[in-house]
Amino acid sequence: MLQSPDGMAATAPLLLARLERLLPVFDAGASLLKRRLVWRLRHSALPSAGSILRLHESLLFLRAYPDDPVLLCEVDRALDEFANRPDLRRHRERLADSGIEGTPIHYRFFWPQAMWLAERWPKRLTLDRDDPEPLPRLREALALLAGPAEGEAIAKLRWSVPALIDYLKSTAETDAAFVLRRLAATPGDDRTRERLHDAIDVTYRLEHGVDGPSRARRCLPVTQVQFRTTPPDRGRPDLRVTIPLPPRRVRQLPAEAAARMIESAREAMVTRARELEVFSWASSDDVHFVDDGDGLAFVFIGLRPQRRPLLHASYAALILRNGVPIGYYQCDVLLQSGSISYNTFETFRGGEAAFVFARVLAATHHLFGTRLFTVEPYQLGHQNAEGLDSGAWWFYRKLGFVPRDAPTERLARSEELKILHDPRYRSTRTTLRRLAKKHLFFELSPDRVDTTPPLPWPVGLLLAPQLRRQGCVDRELALLRCERLARRLAGGAEPRPGSDDERDAWRKLSPLLLAIRGFRHWPVSERRAAALALCAKGAQSELGYLRQLADHRRLALALERLGRRASRLAARPMGPRSGTV
Repeated sequence: MLQSPDGMAATAPLLLARLERLLPVFDAGASLLKRRLVWRLRHSALPSAGSILRLHESLLFLRAYPDDPVLLCEVDRALDEFANRPDLRRHRERLADSGIEGTPIHYRFFWPQAMWLAERWPKRLTLDRDDPEPLPRLREALALLAGPAEGEAIAKLRWSVPALIDYLKSTAETDAAFVLRRLAATPGDDRTRERLHDAIDVTYRLEHGVDGPSRARRCLPVTQVQFRTTPPDRGRPDLRVTIPLPPRRVRQLPAEAAARMIESAREAMVTRARELEVFSWASSDDVHFVDDGDGLAFVFIGLRPQRRPLLHASYAALILRNGVPIGYYQCDVLLQSGSISYNTFETFRGGEAAFVFARVLAATHHLFGTRLFTVEPYQLGHQNAEGLDSGAWWFYRKLGFVPRDAPTERLARSEELKILHDPRYRSTRTTLRRLAKKHLFFELSPDRVDTTPPLPWPVGLLLAPQLRRQGCVDRELALLRCERLARRLAGGAEPRPGSDDERDAWRKLSPLLLAIRGFRHWPVSERRAAALALCAKGAQSELGYLRQLADHRRLALALERLGRRASRLAARPMGPRSGTV
């Protein structure tokens, strides 16, 4: 038995429960009690994997919201020692996938994440041989990956898949490293290899180790920790008041610092069995650190030019509180519209989620000029159990997001009346599914009705008619002819000399200029400016591209019209010979 801070005997689980109750308390005596409890729990054994995880996440909360320097030092010591706790070693397998340093992780990592893990921890990344589901797909792939000489024999062997891999691979590498290395050697580009890898869809196991991915080790150093005397703000902010308030400081990070931030973002996602394409294909030339004050910061990360979508710009942000990752955010931006997704890590939910969301929208507005924010159905819970469980639809609704679909709005108002008459009423899961089927919107200027589609993803459908009009069956030749014609119409505008990424962007986007009705009748200066704006899609940072689009009002309106045309085409029932635009 241990002595509790008030002098009474207490078991370790009771001390942990007391610490959890104190987490949101920030009065004069709370810091001393928290410090004593952390010290005692450092030196006591917990009886279960669940209680060990609760202690770890409590320490992370205290690291993000510290009362004072003394408590912060005690918390840092507890986190630094956590992987060496005897109770953690005893319950290591039950703590798998917890993200605690010293525990294994199982996950069906996608291609870039798997390659990154194999580069960082090549001896510890293995295939999860307890998962039989991908084995038939992996058997078929091995005949291809092994090469023609061995492939013919492998296709006819009846050995187990693990036995096949062990026979083929070097003794100096793991089975996962072998598969990934052979995939990397297949002909084609990264997109081809990515599709093949993700079609096999194997489960990986990242073995435990003291230097592996860790939620605690991803706490980034900060120049000045902000200590708290009040609890996190649980209020519901007025977005129209909060969004126009700019962050304290925005700066683009140099390549070395940007690379460290990207590593931190990837590791924060790995330890929570998540993955974002932007973090996986991040560009160290397009990372911006947004300091919002009071220890709150956002690291906005852009995509490499080769992985960028056709028109919109995709950015993801790691959300930090005193250097501790507390969530992530993604925005797909075009013109003044942004499709957003937001997630607070479970440890930090129920606190200041609404306040942080409002501030990350303010950062988005400041960086990209976004005024119309949309949330797609998946984020709201459509075919997404986590979204339903977290009450995502009502989170956004209570902050002022509305559907543009009339039946959905009527259902929402009906639910709000039920809540008004009975505050204990909660929408059923069936109702939440119905609500989540349509986008939600928030317009910063309520008197403006924006008719732009959430994102004109089908715009690529408008390229095929332009290629057909070039009168040749070779699509590469047709694309070259489109590029030359667009260059002539744009007064000879070209990408900057030596910029291969800008040249690639121009090659992909030039047919869109030909799809703009009346483009050839624009003034030459506007045609040239439009071409240069599209070339900027391949620049090191997409911020310049977004700003040039915003400044070219005529091009912006033309792209909005293209988006509507493409959306109508995508919604049209298509049969043979019905693809005319």
